[in-house]
Amino acid sequence: MNNNTKKCPFCAEEIKYEAIKCKHCASDLPEHSKKEAVEIKQVKIEEGKNSKKERKEEQKRDKYLAKRHYGLIGFIVGMFYYFISIPILILWYIWKETKLTRKNKLISTIIIIVIYTPYIILSIHNNRPPSITILEPNNNFQTQANSIEIKGMVDPQNATIILSDKKIVATDGISSYLGDKKIVATDGIFSYIVKLNHGENNFNFIAYNKNKKTEANITVSRILTEEEIAEREQKKREAEEARIRTEREAEEARIIAEKKAEERRITIEREAKEREAERLAEEKKWAQSPAGQLQAKYLWSKEACEKVVDKKIWIGMEYEMLVEIRGKPNSANPSNYGDGTEWQWCWHGFSPFCFYDNDGDTLIDSWN
Repeated sequence: MNNNTKKCPFCAEEIKYEAIKCKHCASDLPEHSKKEAVEIKQVKIEEGKNSKKERKEEQKRDKYLAKRHYGLIGFIVGMFYYFISIPILILWYIWKETKLTRKNKLISTIIIIVIYTPYIILSIHNNRPPSITILEPNNNFQTQANSIEIKGMVDPQNATIILSDKKIVATDGISSYLGDKKIVATDGIFSYIVKLNHGENNFNFIAYNKNKKTEANITVSRILTEEEIAEREQKKREAEEARIRTEREAEEARIIAEKKAEERRITIEREAKEREAERLAEEKKWAQSPAGQLQAKYLWSKEACEKVVDKKIWIGMEYEMLVEIRGKPNSANPSNYGDGTEWQWCWHGFSPFCFYDNDGDTLIDSWN
């Protein structure tokens, strides 16, 4: 159900607001339904009027925005092509905004065309893409000189000429860079002296006119003179001799280094063998000595064995060492007082006379 319909109060079916009799149950509708129908008609009429008014306002607004849009575009285009847009604006003003007679408007139009036509033609001519031509030397020109003058012609005459930054790779491996060089032309003719490397030298000239540019390239080859060829061959020979000399010196140094390393290795091996022989001789000599024989028998330290052979006594020596020096004691007296067994060993006719072990570990702790 929408705003144009309502329900029948008798059968509840949907009917139009303007209806005075139900099409479903054929019942007569109340009298106030007619008033409602009239009101609805009035509302629809008002809505129709409002919608027409809104459409007109919307169309008017769209036209205004379109004028602004196209006006902005025209302004931007006119900024770039002012030499054309100015006379057009003047003519528009004369024909649309002034009250001159048609004859005066035609005369004014002819005058403006006569005045602005040469200016427009000149502006178009000066804004065309530039042309640049290399006059001298010819492309792929060969010379033995160290430098050469390049001459050319540019149109229009006020165009800017640049010798572009470009890498020059020569045949002999020498490379150089030319920075951007601005060249001044006189009456459309320019010249510039450039240095040449051996081999091909490529030069790139660029002519700029406003935002337009044109390029011209030329290649000049420098040929070596007889003196330069002889000097170059001499340098090659000297370089080859230096290379051979360097390789020979390196080989000699390598042989000397290897010989020294071998001698060092032999010396180290000989010294190691000599040290091993000395060690074995010392071990043999020690093994045959009385101290060495004691060490082999008792596994005492070398120092202890030497002291025993020299018949020296000291606190901390073993009981067996005393026996080795003096033989068996004349008396061996144990004592069980205290926590362990203490010993007294005595040898008659010796000084000191008696030796004591106070803790039962067979090490001499004292004597008298």
